[in-house]
Amino acid sequence: MNEIPTLDGDGNVLSILQEIVTRITAIEHLLYVQSPSNSLTNSNETLPSITWSASKTDLIELIYGLYANRVFNNGKTTIKEITHFFEEALGVKLGNTSLRFQEILRRKDSIAFLDQVRDALETYMARIDDKTRT
Repeated sequence: MNEIPTLDGDGNVLSILQEIVTRITAIEHLLYVQSPSNSLTNSNETLPSITWSASKTDLIELIYGLYANRVFNNGKTTIKEITHFFEEALGVKLGNTSLRFQEILRRKDSIAFLDQVRDALETYMARIDDKTRT
């Protein structure tokens, strides 16, 4: 039986997950500020239209990674709640996440998307670092 992959290894995956959570928190604050019930709202401002352009399986891998890292509500959030949040925020319907997660577990590289995101962030950060040194 496959085990759920741990995300604490050398800290790289945790770092990328923390970056993602930071961005999600920023989006939540933006949504609050632009909420019609908030008096600070400028009626001419609209949220950018952001849609998920990677695969649904990649999004499910991210959701389970965030769930495993207990980054929402001090770890007291369910997969269903996190999934619903992402479906609403990104305009995507994920269907049966449990079934897709079982497929992820059977893959040779079960956290391929998280590895790809980590690698992309490291490359991006290295470019910024190179620019600041020159």
